[in-house]
Amino acid sequence: QIPNSFRAMHAKFFLLLSFYLHFHSSTCFLARIPRARNSQSVCSIPRVDSANARIDSIALSSSYLDSLSPPPPPDSIPSLKIALFSQISTLRSLQLLDGQFSVDFGVSGGELDSKTRAPKKLDFYDLSDRVGKAADVVFNLVDRLASMNPTASATAGWGTPESPLRGRWELLFSTAADATFSKGSRRGDARASNEVADKGGKITNIIDFQAAEEGGRRRRLVESLRVRLRGKAEGNNRVVLTFRYAIIQFGRFFRVPVRWRLWVPVPGPMLTKLIFAVMRRKEMPPLPYFDVLFLDDELRIHRTGEGNLFVQKRA
Repeated sequence: QIPNSFRAMHAKFFLLLSFYLHFHSSTCFLARIPRARNSQSVCSIPRVDSANARIDSIALSSSYLDSLSPPPPPDSIPSLKIALFSQISTLRSLQLLDGQFSVDFGVSGGELDSKTRAPKKLDFYDLSDRVGKAADVVFNLVDRLASMNPTASATAGWGTPESPLRGRWELLFSTAADATFSKGSRRGDARASNEVADKGGKITNIIDFQAAEEGGRRRRLVESLRVRLRGKAEGNNRVVLTFRYAIIQFGRFFRVPVRWRLWVPVPGPMLTKLIFAVMRRKEMPPLPYFDVLFLDDELRIHRTGEGNLFVQKRA
């Protein structure tokens, strides 16, 4: 027969064991949570000093979870922008593997359309099937962002420092042949950007060509090209363009390094009308323009009158 004292001690032992297992399971769950910044580990409690130990542990884990920033919703603007930047990077990587567009000057080089003389629109399926499919994902993300455009009027304050379009924008992606550059072409590789002045509605398209040789030891014949335009707001999201002049920056003359600039005037609307009248052409090409599809402080997406898409990021 088992003494009553032994039975009482046996009951106390199992009660303490059950309490220990219950507390141990809680702290082990918390141990799987990474340590928060500037905080102690939630499993740094060596023993149970009071009845409030488990409550303190739960409160610590709750504060840690509250400090984590949840990921943005999948259909939110931040998520779509991240996806767009990532997809453009993927598209560039695929082009390095499957080939890049080799666009040269004029109609024969694939830069201009043979009928309209407007910038030609590129077809990414000409490079490969997977490059074309990757570009389709970019187009889809652009459409989704356009439907969530946070800027109701991109032309508000046009020509003033309050314009949301002001500043310099670096080109990330385009379907326009005249804005596409590669090392394998006669034009060479280049970085394209666009700058909207604070006053006067002035716009400058900027093309900076890379060095003719690796390491930059030899300067290019043409180092950069600046095309000055004047923009006029029409409606909430359309800007009509008038070409003014181009500035060609020369880097060498034969083998002699130089810093020469050549200003080339662009025919204005009246002169263009006169030229078309002399040539007896019935239809005059419309003034170029672009429609802003998406605009915030970081990202700008627009489509030109020829249907070419431009994705730009604020410099």
